[in-house]
Amino acid sequence: MRAYVAAAAAVQVLCTVAPFLSKHLYSVTPVVAQVPNDFTPSPSVDEVSAVFSMPLSYFLDTHRHIHWDVKSKTTPRKCYRVHSFDYQGFIVWGLTAQILIHVAQLALGRPAAFEVDHPSNTTSSRNASRM
Repeated sequence: MRAYVAAAAAVQVLCTVAPFLSKHLYSVTPVVAQVPNDFTPSPSVDEVSAVFSMPLSYFLDTHRHIHWDVKSKTTPRKCYRVHSFDYQGFIVWGLTAQILIHVAQLALGRPAAFEVDHPSNTTSSRNASRM
């Protein structure tokens, strides 16, 4: 228990980001934090398949980015965009990719080089409304 307390004390929380709603209607509030360079993660094997580092700028560039559009089951004539990034054989997709795109835009101060939202999203764009 002491190791976790010491590790938590070394983490510097930078900000929280407005909540995202998952497709299963879970509210997810991202917390952005800086961890020390010597941080050694110890993830739950039941929840995490791999731990790796990836440049934040990667989530704004078209390199190895793909997306697909999915029709909303609850709102007629609306679709949502699912993003996926391949980095050194690791795949980041779905809600995790959506959150990291948004965090990258905030942290780096520039928009993504691709359309983040599906054109049927009439709220002008989540990018503009969240920045």
